[in-house]
Order: sequence, then structure tokens, then C-alpha cells
Amino acid sequence: MRLDPSKGLSLRYVKPDERLMIIDSKGVLLRDAKGRKRELPSDPRAGGIEKALLPALRFDLDEIRTYFVIHAVMDGPDWRIDLEPIDPNLSKTLGNLTIEGNDSAVKRLEFRRAANQRVVIIIKSTQERVRFAPEDFHRYFR
Repeated sequence: MRLDPSKGLSLRYVKPDERLMIIDSKGVLLRDAKGRKRELPSDPRAGGIEKALLPALRFDLDEIRTYFVIHAVMDGPDWRIDLEPIDPNLSKTLGNLTIEGNDSAVKRLEFRRAANQRVVIIIKSTQERVRFAPEDFHRYFR
């Protein structure tokens, strides 16, 4: 996972097939290991998933509040933030978002659309204030 405030979010999946998902202000771009692209433009019926998700991952509380009801809990250095979409279309598309971490590091993301439908992303190691090389911008963003 790579996050750049100006470029958006880039998720690289390695299993079962290598692929890259880029979420930015233009929508969602899928890229496979062979470089083939499939663009999913911003869809107003999707509730602005890309517009809501980026502020959530940037922890921009003012902007998060325009899209979500925030529930949070801390236990020492461990914390969890549950984000419940305000807009029904966003709720249907994204579902609830849970972000868990320890100190300043995000460790787990969970997108739950229903009791039996969820996506979990485990983040094993993080680096802050990373400066991406130009080739990384080209490879992981658009």
C-alpha cells in the first residue's frame, strides 16, 4: 500500500494474481502484471468512494466528518476507528470502514459491506515520510 496526498492510494496485490489498484480523484484504475489497464471512472451512484476513502486514509478529520460518522476507541497505544458512511449510496458501495493501529502506524483496514462480505488488508510494516522516486510514481500511481 502506498499513499501520497496528491496522487492518491495505490494497493498492490501479489496473490492470487499480481495486480495494482489505484484510487484517486479520477476514480479507480486497475493494472495487471502485464501492464493492461482497466479504468473505472468516478461513478456518482457509488457515493464518491474515492473522495471519501482518501480523506479517511489521510486522517483528515474535517473532511472525514463530511462522509462518515466516527466511532473511536483507544487501549494504550492500540486504537481503532470505525467509520460509518453518512450517504446511503456510499454505505452500499463501501460499507463500514475500520482502521486499526498502534501508536502512529496503521496496521489493519477492514471494509465490511455485510456480515458475510468484507475485505481485510493487513499492513505488516510501514514507513512514514517516504519520498517516492519518479519511477515509483510512474509505477504505482497515474
